[in-house]
Amino acid sequence: MQTISPEQIIQIWLGFVASITALVVAVITWVSTSRQIKISRHTLFTSLLPRRQEWLEKFQEAISSREVEINSINLEKIRNGIDQSTESLFYITNLRNNASWMFDESVVKIVDRIIVLLREKTTTIIEIRAGEGFSSILSNLYLNKAFEIINLRSDLTKACQPFLYVGDVRRRRFLWLWWR
Repeated sequence: MQTISPEQIIQIWLGFVASITALVVAVITWVSTSRQIKISRHTLFTSLLPRRQEWLEKFQEAISSREVEINSINLEKIRNGIDQSTESLFYITNLRNNASWMFDESVVKIVDRIIVLLREKTTTIIEIRAGEGFSSILSNLYLNKAFEIINLRSDLTKACQPFLYVGDVRRRRFLWLWWR
């Protein structure tokens, strides 16, 4: 039977201590990194908060502006080839692109539906004013689109609420941003 010298025992213990030390350092590094990630997420969320609030206000204002544009469509100018003002529609489309990185897909779907309804509402009012039948069907269609837009505006505000409250930074729903 072979005996182990004291130097060999010290070497074994030093190897063991070095392994344990490396493991402890790795755990400490992992804890520190996860805390930094948590702080970074919170910082990002809070830095986006004012931008999201501003976005929602601008989007609601742009919808109102588009409604005014739709209601002031002049059929004679359209017939003469003069393009009606569509600034707010372009602005709404630009805001939609911003929403795609500020919010999740539920908000973007509502925004997309509002844009479609605004375009359909524009077409309907042109048809009504062109005399292609000021029928009750077109009028009802126009009113239905108007009411649906009103409801979607309310739904949009509700869908944006989780992103406008700092306390929700820990919610899993917001974490989609870091996993993409």
